Amino acid sequence: MTGASILTVVLLAAAAVAPGASAAEGVRQSGTFTWTSARPGAPTGYAMAVDFYDPADPAAKPHTLKTLIVRFPNGAVVDTGALPQCKATDAELYLEGPKACPADSRVGGGTIVTDTGSTMSSIPRYAVNDVTQFNNQDEVIGVAVSETDPPVTAVSRSKLEGETSTTEIPIFPGSPPPEPFTAFRRMRLSVPAIVRDGRAYGLTPPTCPPQRYWTIAMTFVYYDGVSQSIESHSPCRGRP
Repeated sequence: MTGASILTVVLLAAAAVAPGASAAEGVRQSGTFTWTSARPGAPTGYAMAVDFYDPADPAAKPHTLKTLIVRFPNGAVVDTGALPQCKATDAELYLEGPKACPADSRVGGGTIVTDTGSTMSSIPRYAVNDVTQFNNQDEVIGVAVSETDPPVTAVSRSKLEGETSTTEIPIFPGSPPPEPFTAFRRMRLSVPAIVRDGRAYGLTPPTCPPQRYWTIAMTFVYYDGVSQSIESHSPCRGRP
């Protein structure tokens, strides 16, 4: 996908924000998080799609994301003991990229489009980053490698605690405004349903609510202190 077509996708994204984000701040992101299974208590993967923008000027560089928090409904399970784990250090991941992790510890991946805000022809404004996700004890390791020359590697660790995933986003320089950091434009990540030796990596909650959907909340904390949330509905049906 070209930089122009990526930008078109971002500009056409529809905004949705949960109560608690001030209208004065403006909505900075839109997105969804849905499970691949609609059956309660079933093995599942997920698909996550988020677009970021400056509410005052959709063509401008977005604000820089600092922390991403995803909260799942009660009873959802991510069993990191069900699969082989990647024990590579951050130093090894930056040096070797995805090759630092065992192939059988891979759980998913996707792409992230970043925006440096650059106005110089010698520095590309947009970059597509190929993301590979690996399993580790109580966390998901993300390794992003940019499709640039030379490539740039970024490493993140999403900490899993109960029904909550917390990711601190690695920081890279960028051109202001609004901040002197590189920002996200577009995030597309997915994980398939994985079952190994009869044990599922991910399970949907054991029951389906009366409204026939589960609610997954995503909270976005930015470097300027603004925090906004999105509630995404993942359809469900019947009983286990």
